[in-house]
Amino acid sequence: MPTEFLDAEVQLLALAEQVLGGRGSVETVRIEQGEDSDGDAALFVTIVVPDVAVLQDSRQLLHLKLRARDRLEEIGRDAFPIFSFVLNSEYDQHAAA
Repeated sequence: MPTEFLDAEVQLLALAEQVLGGRGSVETVRIEQGEDSDGDAALFVTIVVPDVAVLQDSRQLLHLKLRARDRLEEIGRDAFPIFSFVLNSEYDQHAAA
């Protein structure tokens, strides 16, 4: 993992745990830099959760997305975050392939 994303991943993991229900509500956060469909800089943020129940409240997910954008700007990441949420079991299968 590029060290340039380590701080962003740590920051977003802490934020996601805070918004989605506390410690253990999020397994990990991974970030990849890329471009969106318009060619603008984007950060592809994958949030891995242990259980689908963590994702049931759409207000929490919206709050997380809005706060994450602010947090990324605070640490100098100006690219737009694009989120995906994955169950740990699916993430483990994908990582093993």
